[in-house]
Amino acid sequence: MDIISPVVGPIVEYTLKPIGRQLSYLFFIRQHIQNLESQVELLKNTKESVVNKVNEAIRNAEKIESGVQSWLTKVDSIIERSETLLKNLSEQGGLCLNLVQRHQLSRKAVKLAEEVVVIKIEGNFDKVSSPVALSEVESSKAKNSDFVDFESRKPTIDKIIAALMDDNVHTIGVYGMGGVGKTMLVQEISKLAMEQKLFDEVITSTVSQTPDLRRIQGQLGDKLGLRFEQETEEGRALKLLNRLKMERQKILIVLDDVWKQIDLEKIGIPSIEDHSGCKILFTSRDNDVLFNDWRTYKNFEIKFLQEDETWNLFRKMAGEIVETSDFKSIAVEIVRECAHLPIAITTIARALRNKPASIWKDALIQLRNPVFVNIREINKKVYSSLKLSYDYLDSEEAKSLFLLCSMFPEDYIIDCQVLHVYAMGMGLLHGVESVAQARNRITKLVDDLISSSLLLKESNVDLVMYVKMHDIVRDVAIIIASKDDRIFTLSYSKGLLDESWDEKKLVGKHTAVCLNVKGLHNLPQKLMLPKVQLLVFCGTLLGEHELPGTFFEEMKGMRVLEIRSMKMPLLSPSLYSLTNLQSLHLFDCELENIDVICELNKLENLSLKGSHIIQIPATISQLTQLKVLDLSECYALKVIPPNILVNLTKLEELYLLNFDGWESEELNQGRRNASISELSYLSQLCALALHIPSEKVMPKELFSRFFNLEKFEIFIGRKPVGLHKRKFSRVLCLKMETTNSMDKGINMLLKRSERLHLVGSIGARVFPFELNENESSYLKYLYINYNSNFQHFIHGQNKTNLQKVLSNMERLELSYLENLESFFHGDIKDISFNNLKVIKLLSCNKLGSLFLDSNMNGMLLHLERINITDCEKVKTVILMESGNPSDPVEFTNLKRLRLNGLPQLQSFYSKIEQLSPDQEAEKDERSRNFNDGLLFNEQVCFLNINSPIALTFNSEYVRSLPSTLPCLIKV
Repeated sequence: MDIISPVVGPIVEYTLKPIGRQLSYLFFIRQHIQNLESQVELLKNTKESVVNKVNEAIRNAEKIESGVQSWLTKVDSIIERSETLLKNLSEQGGLCLNLVQRHQLSRKAVKLAEEVVVIKIEGNFDKVSSPVALSEVESSKAKNSDFVDFESRKPTIDKIIAALMDDNVHTIGVYGMGGVGKTMLVQEISKLAMEQKLFDEVITSTVSQTPDLRRIQGQLGDKLGLRFEQETEEGRALKLLNRLKMERQKILIVLDDVWKQIDLEKIGIPSIEDHSGCKILFTSRDNDVLFNDWRTYKNFEIKFLQEDETWNLFRKMAGEIVETSDFKSIAVEIVRECAHLPIAITTIARALRNKPASIWKDALIQLRNPVFVNIREINKKVYSSLKLSYDYLDSEEAKSLFLLCSMFPEDYIIDCQVLHVYAMGMGLLHGVESVAQARNRITKLVDDLISSSLLLKESNVDLVMYVKMHDIVRDVAIIIASKDDRIFTLSYSKGLLDESWDEKKLVGKHTAVCLNVKGLHNLPQKLMLPKVQLLVFCGTLLGEHELPGTFFEEMKGMRVLEIRSMKMPLLSPSLYSLTNLQSLHLFDCELENIDVICELNKLENLSLKGSHIIQIPATISQLTQLKVLDLSECYALKVIPPNILVNLTKLEELYLLNFDGWESEELNQGRRNASISELSYLSQLCALALHIPSEKVMPKELFSRFFNLEKFEIFIGRKPVGLHKRKFSRVLCLKMETTNSMDKGINMLLKRSERLHLVGSIGARVFPFELNENESSYLKYLYINYNSNFQHFIHGQNKTNLQKVLSNMERLELSYLENLESFFHGDIKDISFNNLKVIKLLSCNKLGSLFLDSNMNGMLLHLERINITDCEKVKTVILMESGNPSDPVEFTNLKRLRLNGLPQLQSFYSKIEQLSPDQEAEKDERSRNFNDGLLFNEQVCFLNINSPIALTFNSEYVRSLPSTLPCLIKV
C-alpha cells in the first residue's frame, strides 16, 4: 500500500477534480450568473473611473498612455459579450432543460467572469497619461514646424556651419528679404550646431527696428538661468557680461532681425578678446547693415525658393487636394503669385485649405491685382497674400483680435490673458456672458490665428499662452488696421535719444494705442485721440511730472485704460469723463487717493496689481457691475473697509492673496476692516485668491457656498509662499490647529487641489484624504511640514487609498517631520507612483533610509531630483531588505542629487545590520555594508546626471566612482 498510495493519490486528484468542475456547471448555474453580473458591474465602475481620468488628462493637454485605449476597447468588447450571454440566460430563466445547453452557457459564464476579473485588474493603471515634457514639445515643434529642408538651401546651411566651426570667424551674418525664412533657417542651424556639439549653449534674442535693451538682456539671461536684480540697463549689462566671461564653454549668441548698430557691451555681450569661445550670428534684411554696422566676418544670403520647392511647400500646407484636376491649374497660378517667399506661401495655403474652388479662383484674381504698398520694403505680393489670409478668417472676432495684436511693439511677446481683458473690455467678443467664457473664446480665436500662420506660438508659461507676430505680418496688420473703422492701432515709443513728445504722431482716429513714455517730461495737457477705445500707457516720467488733470478729456469713448509704473498721488480728475470705461488697470503704480474710481459705474474689471496702496476707498462698493477685482501683490494694502465686498455680487474673479487684515464679524461696528463672511455673498465666484491668517476669523461652511469655484489659491493660517511661478490653477495651504473648521467646502478644495501644502498638526489629520470610487486625484505637488504625528509616510495598511490619492503626484517635499522613521512601512510592493519626479527631505531626524530596494524599479523610475538635507540619522538612501543585491538599481532620469548634512551616511545603497543597544557603541566596527565603505558602487546606475552632486560629509567615503556616474562630486 505504501508503494501504491503515492501513485493513486495523484490519479484520484487529477480525475475527480475535473469531474467536479464539470458538474458544478450544471448545479451552480445561478451562482455563476450572479458572479458574472457582479464582476461586470465592478468592471463598469473601474472603466468609469479610468474614463474620468482620461477626460481630465485630455483637458490638461496630456498624452494618454498607449495601453489605456486598448484596455478600454477590450473592456467594451467583454462587457458586450457578457451582457449578451446574461440576456440569453435571462430569457431562459437561467435554467435550461437541455443539459448540454445548460452546461455550455454556465461554463461560458464562469470563463467570462474569469476574463472580466483579469481585465479589471489590468485597469488598475498607475497613470493614464503623462505631461508632455518640454523636450518633447520642442521636438514636436521641430518636426511639425513650417521649416522644410529645402535642397537649394543645403549648400548655404553647410557654409554657415563651416563658418561656425572656423576658429578665425567670430561674427556671421545671414541676410535676405523679409519673409524669406531667415529666422526659421537660423533656428535650424542652431539646432544642428548643438547636435554636432559645436557649442555648449545657444542663446537667442530678437533685436528688431526699435531695440529694447532690457528685453534683449532678459531673453539672453533667461537662457543662461540668470536673474537680474539691477534696475538700470548698465547694471544688467555688467552682470550679463560677467556671467558670459565666466563661462568656459563655447557659446553661440543669435541676434535676430538687426537694423542698426548697437554697442554690444551695452547689452552685456563680451568682445572677442574677452571671450574667444563666444560667436555671434546676426540676421538682417540688409547686407550693408551687417558689413558696415556690425562688421561681420562672413555673410550669407538666403534667397527665394526654387520653383519645385515653392510647389512642394504649398502642397504640404494646402493638402493633397492641389493635385486634383479641379484645383491643380488654379493652385499652380496661385503659387506663381506668391513670389517664392515661404511666409506668403504658408499663409495663402492655409487660408485656402478646405475651401471650395470658387474661393481659390477669387484668391487668384486678388493676387494678380495687388494693392500698392510702400512700407518697410514689404513686397506687394507678400502683402496681398497676408491680406488674403486675413480676409479668409472665419469670424469678425478673429479679424479684430488679429488687428488688435498689431498695437503691441515689434517682436513683443503677447500675453493671451491680456488679450482677453482688452478684447472683452472693447466689446469685440459676442455672445459671452462670463469672464471664463470670454477667456475660452480668446483661446479659440488665438488658436485659429496660429493655425492660419498669422500669429506665432511663443510659449506656455504658468498656465498662460504667449504669442507674437512676425514683423512682416505686423506691418501688414498695421496697414489693414489703418483702413479699418473698428481697430486702428498705434504703438508709440520714444527713440533712444528722444526726450520730447511727438504730438504729430499722436493725433488721429486711432482706436487702440500703446504709449511708452519712459523718460519723457513734457506731456500735453490733453491727449487728442477722440476715437480711442483702448489706451495702454506705460513708463516712468522724468522728474516729478504727473498726468495733467485734463489729460483724458478728449477720450470720452475709451473702454479700456491701462497705466503701468506711474506715480499718481491723485488720479487725474479727467477720469470722470470716461463714463464708458469697462476695464481699468493700474499696474505697479504709486497710488494714494483713488476715490475718483467710484464714478466709473460701468466698470467691470478693476486691477491694482502690484501697486502701492494702503487703503481701498469705501466708495468702491458703488461699482456694482464689477466682475473682476484684482488686488494681488498689493503688499502695502492694510485696509479694506467693511461692507464693500457684500455689494459686489457680480464678482466672478477676486484676487486678495496678499491681504491679511480680515477681522471677525463679531466686532460689528467696531471693525476697521472687512470680515471673511462678506465673501459668502459672492455666489458667482469662479476664481479666488485668498489669505486667511487664522481659522479663528473664518466662518463655518464658508467655502461650501462657492459652487462655481474652478481656480483657487487659498492659504489658511500661513502666508502665501512659493508661488513665484503659478504652474497650477488650484492651490491650497492649510495650517490649522484643529479640524473643527474642516467643513465640506474645505474637503472639496482638498480633493480638487493640484498643489497642496499641509503645515503643522493638520497634516496627519487630513492626509491621505478619502476619495470616493468615482473621484480622481488632481494632486501633483505635495508639501508636508512641521508635523510630529507622521511615523511612516506610506503605510501598507492604507496603500489602496494612498495609491489613488498620489497617482498623479510629481513633486513631494517633507520637512521637519521629527518623528518620521520610515518612508515606507508594511506591505507596499503593489504601490507605485510613476509620475513622481522630485523628492525632497529636510530635517527628518529619525529617518534612517529613504527607499527600499524592492520598490525602486517599479516605483521611482521617473525621478529627476533627490534632495536629502539635514537628516541626522540617515545611513543609506536605498536600504536592501535582505540577502544580496541582484539587479542594479537604475536611475534612468535622475538629473540632480543633493545629499547635505547627513553625518551618519555610510553608503548610497547598502544592507545595514540591525544592532542591539549594547552593540550600538561598536557600530563602526561591526556595521558593514556590501560596498566595503564606498559611498557609490556599481550596483547603482546614474544615467542622466547633468550637474555636480553636492555632498557635505567626510570625503573618505568617496574612494572611487562607478562608471555609471558621469558627473563631478562636490564635497
